Amino acid sequence: MLVYYMISLFVVLGLSSLALAFLEEVVSGKYAIAFSIVIFFTLYYISIVSVSYFEDTFNCFYGWVVFKITELF
Repeated sequence: MLVYYMISLFVVLGLSSLALAFLEEVVSGKYAIAFSIVIFFTLYYISIVSVSYFEDTFNCFYGWVVFKITELF
């Protein structure tokens, strides 16, 4: 479960940095940082809720990926 939270954290960090880069072009600097922080926490909350809700699906998918990787070796 912790693995899924870490993966979602890195995905959300990437999306937040893209949002920050876009917002810096649209609004001034301090507002862009504030908006990106709000976007980060919103996306991270959504990812935590979705990981908790779809935990069985993620476990099946993660198991399938590990099986395919070990099948290669």
